[in-house]
Amino acid sequence: MKKLIFEVPRKATPPPNPLAKYSLLGSADELEKRALEQKPLLGRLCLSGEATVWYARYGTGKTALMLHLLMEAIQSGRIEPDNVIVVNADDSEFGLAEKVRLLQDLGAHMLAPGHRGFEVGALVKTMEEMVIADTARGVFIAVDTLKKFVDVMDKKAVRAFTSGVRRFVSKGGTFLALAHTNKRTDKDGKPVPEGTADVLSDFDCAYVLDVTSDNKVSGERTIEFACVKSRGRAALKAYYVYDPDPDIPYVERLCTIREVEAADDEYGDRFSPKDVEAEIIAAIELSITHGTVTKMAIAGLAAKASNSSRRGALKVLEAYTGDDPAIHRWNYTRREHGRMVYALLVSPPA
Repeated sequence: MKKLIFEVPRKATPPPNPLAKYSLLGSADELEKRALEQKPLLGRLCLSGEATVWYARYGTGKTALMLHLLMEAIQSGRIEPDNVIVVNADDSEFGLAEKVRLLQDLGAHMLAPGHRGFEVGALVKTMEEMVIADTARGVFIAVDTLKKFVDVMDKKAVRAFTSGVRRFVSKGGTFLALAHTNKRTDKDGKPVPEGTADVLSDFDCAYVLDVTSDNKVSGERTIEFACVKSRGRAALKAYYVYDPDPDIPYVERLCTIREVEAADDEYGDRFSPKDVEAEIIAAIELSITHGTVTKMAIAGLAAKASNSSRRGALKVLEAYTGDDPAIHRWNYTRREHGRMVYALLVSPPA
């Protein structure tokens, strides 16, 4: 009798998944070891390993605030100066020279279109080269301003740009873009980011900066950083003050920047204008008594001692300068090279 042989059909082997060659399966240990921890870089307003954007109106002071915080990060050792690249595409020749000097003294880099062969189109290309060569880790790039590098109204162009930024930060780089707000405000009077929503969607963190007060006593301006998007441990709000006086040198303006706890007018709850003036007068008298006798040196020391601005201290110094002891507190004489050297007046007899 013929034996019947039944063949069990074999299950067909599925073709290999074409995406499997890109899989990160089994790479968790390596990725965790290489991942850049989210640490505050520019205060808590820009974390390492993230893409951040600051939006502000023209003249708000976003560039000065960025440079102040960057200088502090370098000086405190949070970032190596040679890893700092600030791309300045929104400045005059004089302004560029000022800022190059600032960063040069710290050993950090500034690039500008039209100088040393650099053009804005080279930025994304160079970042991609860093991604491929695996040299992005620990590098900080800031661009001022964003619309000089991409048409912020063109969704396709913005997506291409932010895609390049995403690859850069995914390899350990940090990216900060300074951008503008619209002329119009929202229903609450708050600034509205300029351009399409793609930058907000694609970046890790975003802040809108706004002027909350201009102190008439100290001359200082208060800026609010309001976080509108965060994927990390960034500050939800922060406040900084600075002296916006256009007549003071840029370096001095950076030196007036400091963080404060609240957006309230600096002296509104604690002092009246007369109280502030009295503190500044006392600080000026103490400065002169202890040998600080030149105008800017007095103003700087008195501003620091009275927790006011250099501009406010200068106003008080000038207001009480003269030779009538009944209304003045001090006067100056001209010395070599035109130096103004101050001395206290003798009070009139009672």
